[in-house]
Amino acid sequence: MGEHLSEWLSVQSGLFDTREGNTLSADDRKARFYLERIAEELIEGRETFTDERWDILEQALRNEPGIVEEEIDRLLTTRALSGIRGMVDRLVDLSKLERVKIPSNQTANYVREAARSYMYGLYQASAAMSRVALEQALKEVLGRQGIEDFKPFQVLRREAEKKGILDGVTGPAACKIAKDASKVIHQGPTDAKGALAILDGSRGLIVQIYKAGNSQAARRKGP
Repeated sequence: MGEHLSEWLSVQSGLFDTREGNTLSADDRKARFYLERIAEELIEGRETFTDERWDILEQALRNEPGIVEEEIDRLLTTRALSGIRGMVDRLVDLSKLERVKIPSNQTANYVREAARSYMYGLYQASAAMSRVALEQALKEVLGRQGIEDFKPFQVLRREAEKKGILDGVTGPAACKIAKDASKVIHQGPTDAKGALAILDGSRGLIVQIYKAGNSQAARRKGP
């Protein structure tokens, strides 16, 4: 098998930086070093909370937007290229999602965001979106999606069990997935393995929920 495109691009990016660095004077390399630190701090300042120390950095961005944005572009490009192989590996880890029913856009969007969050390594976000996707699938099959009448997950689960959407196996499984995801949301972060378990579990349950919903709908229609 040949070299992956992401690996080739990452190598070329490194060679580009090396060639560019070789043309710089000592003073320019020192300036480049500090500019990189400024760009890293500005990125962090957009991703989390900051304090007054960032005011000077923000002033640098306002004074020299072109130079600073160019450095931010270089850093983000390098990070993206170095992360692609991990994204590919995580995508391959995911099982195929069987389509037994065309879901609503709302449910489909949450399922997609849960998978993409996992693929990009955003494990807490993936766990949260997995739980929401499972809840939306239940609401959709129960005819509650879009209704402004909040029902806790456990209420939805009991209603689904009464209507035969969840059974003695899928009911407890749905409860465990929701509990595991809530633990990530409220108590602490998870890793790739934990996020994958929640994501795969919710996706499998969503398929079963739609299958049960289809069976219920077919029985209502009769022969």
